[in-house]
Amino acid sequence: MERYDLAPGDMPPEVLETPVIARIFGHADTTPDALAIVAHGGDGEVRLSYRALRDQVTALADALRAQGIRDGEAIGFLLDNRHGYQAIITMLACNLLSAVYVPLNARSVPRELADAVDRSSAVMIVSAPEGLPKLAAIRDSVPALRAVISTEPSELAELDFPSMLAKGDPAAGGWPQIDMDRVSEIMFTSGTTAAPKAVAVQHVATAASCYIYGAFLGLTSDDVLESFFPVFTTASTKCVAWPILAVGGTLVLDPEMDVPAIAERCRRENTTIYYAVPAFFIFLLDLAARQEVRLDTMRLFIFGGAPMPEEAIRKLHRQFPGVGLCQSLGSTETGATGSALYPEDMLNKLGSVGKAYPYTEVRLVDENMNEVPVDTPGEFAVRSRAVFKEYIGDPENTAATLRDGWVLMGDIGRRDADGYLFHTDRKKDIIIRGGHNIGSMEVEGVLYRHPDVIEAAAVGVPHARLGEDVFVFVVRAAGSDLTAEALVAYCAENLADYKVPRHVAFVDAMPRNAMGKILKTTLRDDARTILAGRTRVGA
Repeated sequence: MERYDLAPGDMPPEVLETPVIARIFGHADTTPDALAIVAHGGDGEVRLSYRALRDQVTALADALRAQGIRDGEAIGFLLDNRHGYQAIITMLACNLLSAVYVPLNARSVPRELADAVDRSSAVMIVSAPEGLPKLAAIRDSVPALRAVISTEPSELAELDFPSMLAKGDPAAGGWPQIDMDRVSEIMFTSGTTAAPKAVAVQHVATAASCYIYGAFLGLTSDDVLESFFPVFTTASTKCVAWPILAVGGTLVLDPEMDVPAIAERCRRENTTIYYAVPAFFIFLLDLAARQEVRLDTMRLFIFGGAPMPEEAIRKLHRQFPGVGLCQSLGSTETGATGSALYPEDMLNKLGSVGKAYPYTEVRLVDENMNEVPVDTPGEFAVRSRAVFKEYIGDPENTAATLRDGWVLMGDIGRRDADGYLFHTDRKKDIIIRGGHNIGSMEVEGVLYRHPDVIEAAAVGVPHARLGEDVFVFVVRAAGSDLTAEALVAYCAENLADYKVPRHVAFVDAMPRNAMGKILKTTLRDDARTILAGRTRVGA
């Protein structure tokens, strides 16, 4: 993969003037029969060429227009990847209408859903059948919601997706001119460390993000980019769907994180790039240890959302020697732009998150926004044309996060003498024990080196004298009889004494959000509950 050193100001002006949908629709003219998307539609797989994609998007947009949807109005969708096809069509139809699309977390409970619908001012929602009872429960509390569109006919919805497509004209025109400075989408943060925030993103930022990712991944029309990232996340749209569709390649959306099924789909679809959180690749290694996994067309594994354990990187390199490995760092607020460690540097700079993406700047700063010296802890700050506009209805947090075009990510790291960045922890995940700062990721990195550890997570728990103590959750390898005492002894051999965990809990699986990220908020609550009933390690 080619290295880049391009500042935000180097981006071609035409990129910032061209909506993403115009780039995608362009392939319907130049390569109409090329395969655009492979996704699930609720009752099976859907495969669409670029011509078919354009026609269905246009038909839905025409039907929405007939229902009174106008420029600037918001349409939500309550879908996961089992209805990824409908989600892609809905988002692009909103773009064509110059409406705002609002991906809603399909796992939301009614209270969370009502809050998200209210904050986004959504007037219509496309929903899978399982989401309809939730929407019915909140209708009285969200009076702005005019109609629900079910992915299939239902008494709980005024409209249904198949009928809308049938009524719309696939050749319709007269679409509004898109103002690139207008909001195109409202994305909700993952909420792993705090309540989700409503992130407003402009058309120009989406166009910039799409272009940056195309350059970063070296995408061409020959690529097949696959992921299980949920369709209601920034990672799914900004990192996967829009970049690959913009270059005329093929998007493959997995319905869920089913590792054996994904490995087989990668083989069948001749996938060239797989993008996921580290947990997926750890599970893939476990699968490869039990059966043959052939990924002959794969050129790149890219992992983001959390740092990949160093030992897992070494194992991936040995197991899949022909596949490049890339670690990325970004966020919803940065339009997923940030930094990345390229394959050629992966083994030389283990643990690093590399350098800035193309057309992106990354700094490590102190509380006054001053760049910190080499090997000094600082907060990641990212600037590119892809960053968000504001948090809806939250000027205080907007001002705290967005500083003169720089997004403060809430991640702590350091820069080495060669200019490579290292992500040491989330600000909220740093454990302060007796005045010492302990990076939870450092503790986890040691745990991952133990041969009987499949997954590990470290969290801070209250301590009467020290302030906080270290509590670790561990998933053991199948058949392992590893004990808490043995694991603590192992840590004592590999960590300074104040970093050694004194509490260990073995679990069958980690709690995760829809992205597959470990929910440390849940683990902290679990740790406190466990500690309330025990007083010693392993009890």
